[in-house]
Amino acid sequence: MGLAGWYPYSMNPKVRRAADSPIIIAVTLLFLAGWACTLSNPTPVAWSRTQTPVPPPASPTSTLAASPFPSQTKAPSSTPNASISTPQPEPGPWLVYSRNGGKTITAVHPDGRAGPSVDLPTPLLWPGDLSIGADPAGDWLSFRTGQKDLAGLALTLIHLPDGKVRQIAPLLAPQLEEQVVNAKPGESPDFATAVTRPDAFAWSPDGRYLAFISAAAGLSANLYVYDTRQDKVRRLTNGPNQDVFPTWSPDSLWVVFEEVTSFQSGAGWKVRGVWASAVDHNEIRKLYEPPANSAGEAFAGWNGKGELVVYTRAPDAGRYARAIPISARYIDPLYAGPFDELAIDPRSQIIAFSEDELTGAELSLAQGVYLAGTPKGIPQTIQAGAWEGLTWSPSAGKFFAHGSLGLLAANSQGADFLLNDETWPAPSPDGLWLVCWGDPQYKTPSGVRLYRPEGGLLQEITADTVQSVLWRADSKGFFYLSQGNLYLVVFPGLHPALLDKGVQEGGMGWVGVSIPK
Repeated sequence: MGLAGWYPYSMNPKVRRAADSPIIIAVTLLFLAGWACTLSNPTPVAWSRTQTPVPPPASPTSTLAASPFPSQTKAPSSTPNASISTPQPEPGPWLVYSRNGGKTITAVHPDGRAGPSVDLPTPLLWPGDLSIGADPAGDWLSFRTGQKDLAGLALTLIHLPDGKVRQIAPLLAPQLEEQVVNAKPGESPDFATAVTRPDAFAWSPDGRYLAFISAAAGLSANLYVYDTRQDKVRRLTNGPNQDVFPTWSPDSLWVVFEEVTSFQSGAGWKVRGVWASAVDHNEIRKLYEPPANSAGEAFAGWNGKGELVVYTRAPDAGRYARAIPISARYIDPLYAGPFDELAIDPRSQIIAFSEDELTGAELSLAQGVYLAGTPKGIPQTIQAGAWEGLTWSPSAGKFFAHGSLGLLAANSQGADFLLNDETWPAPSPDGLWLVCWGDPQYKTPSGVRLYRPEGGLLQEITADTVQSVLWRADSKGFFYLSQGNLYLVVFPGLHPALLDKGVQEGGMGWVGVSIPK
């Protein structure tokens, strides 16, 4: 680490004897009482609170088509055979995770107390769904259930704390399930690829709509939306190609998606177009047609002007970063590339990108991480070396990437700090703390460590191998998964408390709370 560790700071004031002075004794007692109060503060005295970083102030060939799903009325009802074991439901928020091979969804309160535990009639297929499946403005959790051969694949909702379970939509038509079962190993049909992608569903920012990809009516995967207020599923597209990657506009009025004609190309996807579908009226817009060499379009996020920042995954590199508004009236070129990975700071519009040996050679750039869009007008070097996993963290106000040198953190002005032997970062929601952990896959040491936001090591929490970390909304504690065990770490003691065993690795998430990611 380059740092030996963290040792608690202790105050030990020397009080002079003053047996004959009642005034001095009284002053001394007041001082000691005030000092004792500082010990009750949830933040350890030794950790100077640094300034909080300032947070950042989906094939359309027809319009609306009939839904293959039956309309529902009012609140979803409980699914038969689903059971909930909780004596008196308490309000959230809740941390949710899966057990029993995905057959049970369990919740705990932020303080570690047990919450609802729901047995599913059909098991959760991918634990990672729990990390993205929470309604940002309510108490719903969405995920996909079914059998390993994709039989009975469906989009399922749980409502907390009452534990109501509802399969709101099938994701594969019966005849398509047969095609999946009969497919040769490694040759998944295109519609199956579309509906099983990790990004095949997404909640709108206001929490009203759930957009998802389904192939329940026809031979292709199309875009649907579930309206929680009207409790209805509506089909937005009806075409022969596969719709993927539903992405919401910040105002929750549009769903942007890609139309893919084939996933089977040796050079990548074959993308026909990028579209936007309105949810409040019947309109579909073609935002742009990808370049001929596109092997898939990547959505990097929305900038501060409400434009979607995209780039093209060409066979040799990432290229043509550009910003596109929903109006589709213009395309704002940002950086031509080539590059390996790209992320954007929405506030400053600054782009960070990485170059490997192949992509950098075209521009005579060495391996490393760079900034584009700076006042200098030319790429600015942040850090040399081989890097991957380049992302922007809104809570920390930093770019992060990991590589052979460790974990790199950078702001929009340039390099910030480098943490040796770390791979994954988890900034606290308030930006005052940073939890990092190593990954044996990347030859970094196991364990979880707590840092100040500027990179100063405070304390090692555990030396065990850790799969994921998730902060509480109040930034006064965090949960982590380690080898099937769930732990809670709370300030100021920071002693890991074992909450549960036999937890399914791969994902956990919050319901009833919004935490910056």
